[in-house]
Amino acid sequence: GGADPYAENPPAYAPGYIASLSAPGSSPPAHSPGSIGNGEDGGSFKTKFPATPTGKSTPMAPSTTNTIKTTTTVVTSSIVIKTDIGRNPTGFTCPFCQQEMVTKTRDIIDACTVIAIVLLLIFVWPLFWLPLCMPNCKTTEHYCGRCHRKVAETKPCQ
Repeated sequence: GGADPYAENPPAYAPGYIASLSAPGSSPPAHSPGSIGNGEDGGSFKTKFPATPTGKSTPMAPSTTNTIKTTTTVVTSSIVIKTDIGRNPTGFTCPFCQQEMVTKTRDIIDACTVIAIVLLLIFVWPLFWLPLCMPNCKTTEHYCGRCHRKVAETKPCQ
């Protein structure tokens, strides 16, 4: 027992299906719930449909498969990020937007900076903070002043 889970939200049935089951003078289908035909008379076929909570079968619309063929074109371009152009903003032609501009720079801490901090911490601990203040101990990245893409970088200790 228990409450009927479909009392408020009944499943959708094919038009006329419920009416054909409850029509006066009609007899119940000769096949078992969940199938159509018995496959034994030569002309019939047997097809399974999902059974509803009431034990009656719900016919489903035939499925169709649509095939869509797509063509993907991949264009690769090799734009080389220049290295060693200095640590200060520099006049440059952007390889992305092809515009002449002055780069914007940003210094970032990388593995070389951390190694320098650790070495100073071990050997001269009061000066361990120096690599954080020195641009030469960081990687300097240059960005296009117009399209803001990375166009060059200078590695630490160069």
